[in-house]
Amino acid sequence: MSYTKEQFPDIYKHTKDNELDILQSKKCACLSCMQTYNARKINEWTTDKNHHMNAVCPLCGVDAVVGDASGYVLNLTDIRELHEAYYGEEYMKEHPDSVNRYVLSYRQGKIPHNLFSESIYLQYLEFQAFMGNADAAFFIGELFEYGTETIRPNLQEATFWYASPSLRFDDEALTHLGIINEKTGSYSLAYDDYAKAMSLGSLFGLLHFSDCYMNGHGVRSDKPFACKVLLEAFAESYTRFTMGDTNEAGPFSSLCYRLAKAYEKGYGVEKDKMEALRLYLYANYGFSLLKNGNSLRGELLTESKSVSRKLSAIAKEESFQKGEPLFDLDTFLTSLVPYGGRRDVFDLFLPYIVHPGDFDKENQTFSLTISYPRAPLIVDIPNLFCGFVEGDITWNFDDVVNVSGFQEGKVYNRIVGDGEKKISFLNTFNNSSEIVGEICFDHTIQTEINGSKKA
Repeated sequence: MSYTKEQFPDIYKHTKDNELDILQSKKCACLSCMQTYNARKINEWTTDKNHHMNAVCPLCGVDAVVGDASGYVLNLTDIRELHEAYYGEEYMKEHPDSVNRYVLSYRQGKIPHNLFSESIYLQYLEFQAFMGNADAAFFIGELFEYGTETIRPNLQEATFWYASPSLRFDDEALTHLGIINEKTGSYSLAYDDYAKAMSLGSLFGLLHFSDCYMNGHGVRSDKPFACKVLLEAFAESYTRFTMGDTNEAGPFSSLCYRLAKAYEKGYGVEKDKMEALRLYLYANYGFSLLKNGNSLRGELLTESKSVSRKLSAIAKEESFQKGEPLFDLDTFLTSLVPYGGRRDVFDLFLPYIVHPGDFDKENQTFSLTISYPRAPLIVDIPNLFCGFVEGDITWNFDDVVNVSGFQEGKVYNRIVGDGEKKISFLNTFNNSSEIVGEICFDHTIQTEINGSKKA
C-alpha cells in the first residue's frame, strides 16, 4: 500500500504519543533507519514535555516508530519517502544526538547493513564530518578505501576524506594517506606521511616507515636500519598486547609479520628460522583475534593469508604438527621476551608467584608451578602453539643438577639466564634485587646419552 504526500503529516504524527498504537501493533516501521520488525521488540520509550510516551527504535535508538495499529501499513517505498521528508538535512541540524545514535548503532551492528541503511549511514557521516567531526571523516575515508558491498573502493575519494582539516594531526589518517600514496606510486609523499604519523605515535606509521627503508620507497634502501626500527618497537608493542590492549592486536601482528620475514630471509638481521617461526606464530595468533572480532581486512587480511602460507611451509620443512603446548624448558624460554638489549634478561613488570614442586636429583627433574597475574602468552614452536593460557601453569624442567632458594609464595618479576647453565628468578621491586630462586642445568649429560644411543 502506498500513501500520498498529503497523508505524510498524519503518518508522522504517529511517531509521537504512540504508546497505545505500539502496544496494539504486530509490526512496526522506523522512519529513521528504515527497518521493520516485530512490535514486541520495542522496550524503550522517551517522554516529551507534555508527558507523551514515544516509542524508541530498538535498532537505531530514534523515536521514529510507526506501528501498524495506527492504520498505516508502510511498505519500503513509503518508508523511504517518509525518511527523506522528515529525517533529511533539516532533521540532522535540529537533532544531532539522534544522528550520533544512528551512526553508533550502525557501527555496533544493531542496524542491518544493506543498501538503504548504508546510504543513511554515509549521509549522516558526511553531515558530521562537515560539522568538524574527525571520526566521521575517518570512517568515510575507510568506506572509500576498502569499499563495501554497496560502495566501490575509490582511493581519490578516500584521500579527500583522510586529508580533512579535522584529521590534519591524526596519526591513523596520515598512515592511510601514506598507504594510498604508496599504492599510486607517490613514494616520497608516502614516506612523509609515514614519518609524520610515526612522530605522532602511530605504530602502523612506524611499520610503514620501516617498509620504506626495507623496499627503498622514497628513500635509499637500508634493510639493517629498517629492522632496527622494528626491533626497537617490538618490546613495547608486545607488552601492550599481552597486557590486554585490544587495539594492539593489529599493529602487533603486523610488526611480528615484518620481523618474521626479516629473520626468515636474513634481511637486515642474521637468518634464524626458529625465531622467524616464533614471530609468525605471534602474528598468526593476533590475526586470529582480529578475525574473530570481524576486524581483519585490508592489508592486515593480506598479511594474515601470507602468514598462514609461511607457517604451513616452515612446519612442513621441520615436520612440526599443531598440538597442545608442552610446558618444558624450551617453551618456558620461547615464551619470554627480552628487554633492554640483553638476550638473557626478561623483565615481567608484574608480580609472579612461585610454588616449588619436587626436585628429583637422581632423574634430574624439577617442577615449578607459577601463578600469573595475567594469562601469559605461551609459544611452543614444535607444536605450533601460540595463545594466552589461563590459570596456574606447572613447568617441568629436565637436566636439572641443582635447585636453590625457592620458597612457597615468593614473588619474582625478572628472569636472568638462557637456560644453558642457569636460570635465576629475581624480585626487583622496591629498587632491590633479591634472588628468589635458581635452577642449574647440565645438558651435556643428556647430549652424551643421546650420542651413545646413536653410536
